[in-house]
Order: sequence, then C-alpha cells, then structure tokens
Amino acid sequence: MDILQATFHWLLQPQHWTGDAGILLRLREHLYYVLISIVVASAIALPLGIILGYWRKGAFVIINLFNIGRAIPSLGLILLCIIVFGFNDIPVFTALVAMSIPPILTNAWVGIYHADRQLCDAAKALGMTPLQSLWQLRIPLAAPLILAGLRTALVQLIATPSSPPTPALAASGAF
Repeated sequence: MDILQATFHWLLQPQHWTGDAGILLRLREHLYYVLISIVVASAIALPLGIILGYWRKGAFVIINLFNIGRAIPSLGLILLCIIVFGFNDIPVFTALVAMSIPPILTNAWVGIYHADRQLCDAAKALGMTPLQSLWQLRIPLAAPLILAGLRTALVQLIATPSSPPTPALAASGAF
C-alpha cells in the first residue's frame, strides 16, 4: 500500500508535470514516436501486404523475411540501431517501424489472400476488372483483419517506448 500511496503522492506534485522532464513533455514525445512509426510502417506494410495477397507470387518468402523481426527483442533492436545510426531519433524510428511492420503486413496479406473465393468469382462473372475487384471487394472484406494488424502494431508501439529508457529514447520510460 505504501508504493501506491507514494505513486499517488508523486503524481500530485505539480513540478513532475511541467518542465524539461515533465510528464506532459514525455507523453508528447511518446505519442510523437508512436504516431510517426505507425504511419511509416503502414505506408510500407499495407501496400506490400495487399500486393502480395492479390498476386500471390513470392508472398511466402517476403512474409517470412519480415516475420524474422518478431523474434528480435524490441529493446535489443533499439540498442542495435543506436549502435548503427548513433544517438538521435533515427535508430528509435527505425527500430519501432521494423517492429510494427510484421503484424500489419501479415494481416493485410491474410485478409486479401483469404477473401471469399465465391464472392471473388461472382465479381469476376459480373464483369468487374481485377482492380475493381480488389478495391470494391477484397479490401473491404479484409478490413477487419487489416485493422487487427494495425491494432496489434499500435499496442506494440505504445508499450515499447515505455520500456526502460535508452540514451536516444527519452519518452515515458524515463520515469
């Protein structure tokens, strides 16, 4: 109970909320890392997942190459990127984007690839072009899986900068 009371007391102190090391600044930095990383990862993984799911050539190799990243611990990946890129924001964004691509890519591919065959055949029989079938049928059918991949990546991104702080990453893990 002492820890809970001490935490509550610490949170009520106004000097912990403002300034260069304040909670609000750290929260803003945390959201900055998360939002930029999810946008960049989505810009890479969604088109690639849709293309691989629709044309089905080379999907096994590419999906598995990206899924290797799931086995690497997030803090280890951040530290490896710091060694390669130095102490700035580039290693943080590189590591966070690399961690969030696999769930987005995999779910986009699965959603497009496993679209209902009967509906796809019916769309073809009705005279839809392949591009119309993709945009008007397959992507809407895959939307729940695509959004699940985005949600999974977002949860990983929110949790990772909160892990113990590294020299280049001063987000909410600094507390």
